[in-house]
Amino acid sequence: MASKYYVTLTTYGSDLIAQAHESTPLNFKNLVIGDANGIPYEPLTAIDRTQLVNQKASALVQHIEVIEDIVRVTATIGANIGGFHIHEIGLTDITDKLVYIGNYHGGYKSIFEEGAGGEITISIDIKGAAANNINMSVDSNINSATKAWVSEKFIPR
Repeated sequence: MASKYYVTLTTYGSDLIAQAHESTPLNFKNLVIGDANGIPYEPLTAIDRTQLVNQKASALVQHIEVIEDIVRVTATIGANIGGFHIHEIGLTDITDKLVYIGNYHGGYKSIFEEGAGGEITISIDIKGAAANNINMSVDSNINSATKAWVSEKFIPR
């Protein structure tokens, strides 16, 4: 059965991958999410896009993990961001252009002012990328902690 929700390379991303195989590494910077103006779309119909239809938030990539032939890219959207349904996601590079574009199940990202809210961590699994040619750009002004680190340091055993 084909996946209903997935990410795919944009045309721009395909060009970057071709260059990465030659000499230049791929630098992921942000995971971006949007509401697609309330109209979900198939990512394969949007590979020429360099931005989401209606981007609502951007979060720095926090973690890149290589698991065999899968590259897992993870970022956390803050509790202060929300009030919309997530229909589109993507990964950008250091130029803020979309490398990957994807659809999302339309889950609602609430904020505390609505009565409930919290952070949401999104992981994107990419299969078949040359893992040694993918880098993460980190803003040194932003500090974050993984769930495992907080558990280890602050939860009594």
